[in-house]
Amino acid sequence: MMDENSRSGSSQSRRRFLAVAGGSVFGLSAVSAAQETTTTTTAQQEPATSFSFGGRVQAWDGREPQRIADQENPTLQLQPGRVYEVTWENLDGQPHNWALQDDQGNNLSVIFPDVQTGTAGTQTTTTQTTTTEGTATQTTVETVTPPDDAISVTDTLAEQGATQTLRFVATSDITTYICTIHPTTMVGDVEIQDGGGGNGGDGGN
Repeated sequence: MMDENSRSGSSQSRRRFLAVAGGSVFGLSAVSAAQETTTTTTAQQEPATSFSFGGRVQAWDGREPQRIADQENPTLQLQPGRVYEVTWENLDGQPHNWALQDDQGNNLSVIFPDVQTGTAGTQTTTTQTTTTEGTATQTTVETVTPPDDAISVTDTLAEQGATQTLRFVATSDITTYICTIHPTTMVGDVEIQDGGGGNGGDGGN
């Protein structure tokens, strides 16, 4: 039969064991959460540059960044392996879509499948997962490849005032961006630049 001191010592030992075990489980959970955050940040990489256009049969009208503002079918300067975002508004109520092509006129599967559409009078917004941890922040400047489920052309948008937002990975074979329904007028050049350093081509200015 254990005396009171023995019982007390045994109880304290048991509490210490549970505290250590609990700390180990908690520590593993924290590590797992950090790893998940890093993976998510890489998959939903912040775009190097966000572009804005108006879409009409006559041309793509550049809006933002300032470098392409008020230009018809402005040339886009991109770096391979970087993610870019495009938001365009249907200006004329005619059917339009968005694709990126090579010099042979082939639509390239570089567009992320989560294309978002906003009806007239509403805004389309995208949410990016970010973190202040050094390792996760570093992933936002790494090059990426198009996902396995990347698409080659967006759905057609025919409502005037509606918007479409998409993200894509710049690859070295992209030469043009285009509306495949109006390929002779709604088409602009893409210049692929060396990826060393830089600020993502247009850089948002």
